[in-house]
Amino acid sequence: MKGKVIIACIIIICIPLVGVLAQLRVHNLCDETKELVKQAIEDCNNNAPDQTTISSAIELWEKHESFLTSLITHEEVDTVNLSLCSAKALIETGDIEGYYEALNQAIVNIRVVRNFDKPTIRSIF
Repeated sequence: MKGKVIIACIIIICIPLVGVLAQLRVHNLCDETKELVKQAIEDCNNNAPDQTTISSAIELWEKHESFLTSLITHEEVDTVNLSLCSAKALIETGDIEGYYEALNQAIVNIRVVRNFDKPTIRSIF
């Protein structure tokens, strides 16, 4: 009986811990992606826009998309991906103003994902 109580206590402690760790991971992914987008904006401001930075941001986001969608709605995660891909398409066509606007919209969308509802026992299960 004592062993079962200890196991139950460990499980109860682990649930919020997993939630906090997941939230920290989401924050880190959003921060990394946002930094890449900010670098793309800086490149744009320096009249040297380049696809490499935005492509890296898209790659990073898509690499972790399945993890993100396990905690956050697909719609919010897809909105970020769509804004990043839109920016890439605009730079490929040479629309610098549209590219700049799409990058700023991507930052707004990343902030929405970063500030998602805090994990609760209900959302974990």
